[in-house]
Amino acid sequence: MNPWLMTLVMLVAWGAFALQITVKLGALTKMAPENRLNEIGRRIGRLFKIGFGQQKLIGRKRERSSGIMHAFIFWGAMLVGVRELTLMGEGFISGFQEYLPLLGSDSWLGYAYITVYNFCEVLVLAMILYALYRRLMPKPERLELNWEGIYVLLFIGSMMFTDLLFDAARLNLVESYGQHLHFFQSAAYGSEWDWAPFTVLLASAINGLGEGVNAFIYQFSYWGHVALMFVFVNLLIHTKQFHEMTALPNVFFGSLDYPHALAPLADLEDESAWEEGRIGVSKLENLTWKQGLDLFSCTECGRCHEVCPTFVTDKPLTLKRFNQSLLHHLRKEEATLFRTGSTADEKHWSVKLFVRKRFGPVLPAVPVKRFVRFQSSMFRVFSDYASIKP
Repeated sequence: MNPWLMTLVMLVAWGAFALQITVKLGALTKMAPENRLNEIGRRIGRLFKIGFGQQKLIGRKRERSSGIMHAFIFWGAMLVGVRELTLMGEGFISGFQEYLPLLGSDSWLGYAYITVYNFCEVLVLAMILYALYRRLMPKPERLELNWEGIYVLLFIGSMMFTDLLFDAARLNLVESYGQHLHFFQSAAYGSEWDWAPFTVLLASAINGLGEGVNAFIYQFSYWGHVALMFVFVNLLIHTKQFHEMTALPNVFFGSLDYPHALAPLADLEDESAWEEGRIGVSKLENLTWKQGLDLFSCTECGRCHEVCPTFVTDKPLTLKRFNQSLLHHLRKEEATLFRTGSTADEKHWSVKLFVRKRFGPVLPAVPVKRFVRFQSSMFRVFSDYASIKP
């Protein structure tokens, strides 16, 4: 393709990503410590069962179809991940997959993987269309209609479609127009096209457009895919899709037993504790790093509404809104927290922020001392359900 252009694109994209992820992860290191490295065996088991196995999604009787949809998107994206690596390498060396262990044209695994990613891309694309339909048409009450969720789905769907187009145009340029582009071919396993039925189907649909159009599709779909991939990676860390990176670690570090141990009772009569901010949570650094990771991993699926007493009784201060206000504040202050180790000394910011932004003058001021126990219990409930959609 173009090694110099790919080098420039990767330096800019991965450099920007590295700076942003350093700030986010660095902010977590400035938060209160918490030991989450006990019982490693159980944690690994949870990672495979809940994380990779998607048990909490496909195991739910209610809305099982949406859980299966999400699981297929997750599994498909995991399998297509190697393909993203080969496409980046394609910018430097034509036929980059040949250089990956066991995935070259001399191994049946290389051909099998072509079939795997070909089917996975179509499967993910179909699940994306279903997810868009479900989000726009028979939308569950717990889901909120917002553009963030829609453009994320469009990004993923576009990445799948541009890769299919890239392979289809490459097939036509090789087979119909005699261009010398790399493709898998061996006496033992046949041609690459024998292993990619959806590529062949799409190629037949665009073959009649002519060599010039297919050459344009070949270049446009490749660089379009690369651009989508790098823009998406740098956007998602500022959206709820950040859970695509944090969900698996969050499952691994999750609580092993329920209910959580109760926090020690504070002496509310100790005036020095109030002055020093040792009562409740008054600043971001009072949260533990795991609570911060919980916030970053929230998918805003709304399932916490189902166990939220204030939501089911139609009260304004709900668990979801409360946690969203914390997440918004964390995103706003993460750079300051990472740089200085502390945030602005605005006591009880979470209460003020939530009430002011969500309800304006509708709610009266919340007495701080009455709110401390409620605030603590909200964090415990949130931790129980934060990993419900890994």
